[in-house]
Amino acid sequence: MAITEWTTIAYSDGSCIKTSGAAPASVGAGVYISENKVLITVALDDPESNTINKAELTAIHAALKAGATRFATDSLCSLYQIRRALANPMSLITHRHNDILTAIAFLIIDSHVTIQFLKVRAHLGIIGNEGADALAKHAALHPELANTPAYSPITRKATKTWLSNEADGETPAPLEDCRHSVRAHMHRKHKLGLANQDSIYNQLSQEITKVAAKGAGERVMTDTNISTHAQRTVAPEGSTTKN
Repeated sequence: MAITEWTTIAYSDGSCIKTSGAAPASVGAGVYISENKVLITVALDDPESNTINKAELTAIHAALKAGATRFATDSLCSLYQIRRALANPMSLITHRHNDILTAIAFLIIDSHVTIQFLKVRAHLGIIGNEGADALAKHAALHPELANTPAYSPITRKATKTWLSNEADGETPAPLEDCRHSVRAHMHRKHKLGLANQDSIYNQLSQEITKVAAKGAGERVMTDTNISTHAQRTVAPEGSTTKN
């Protein structure tokens, strides 16, 4: 598809350049907008989370922060992840780059204008894409010259908190465990069943799972010789069985 007014589009790209030895790869992100001569370079500085995926997402995040509304990227993976972050954010709750995906989703949701994403093919001589690629490589090789701070939030994994409140205004505290209330509600509304965790069936199933080969526990739920009532009783907490 021909792209009209290509000079107004923010082309974003990431670069991951591996070095010899055990040294971590050099990772950078770049954004190129021809119309305004906007050149954005970001050097990522967290060896534990620096990936090409993180670089691509960082470039898109930087372009959004700069006020761009039309984007072109050669990363189909990034577009897929952003769509998931918008449509089903809980599906990415354990994703390695959940924080930056959430930040991108919030910027899109808070935008007063329509945000448009375009997928372009890489390394085919598309001026904007090649320009973003050159900027990303420059940021990776010369991090001291990058003109935009790296995106490095404090992740949930690092703080070991998920949902939290701030009772004293400063210290995060875990929310109350609502597991049993949720299970009781779902049972009343949808009749999903409540497994008896103290039954001999459940105890034997737990022992089998520990000592038997992988998948032995699942066979209990699929064996036609075991009654449905027994399968419901053996079912681990939180699982469902077919009627």
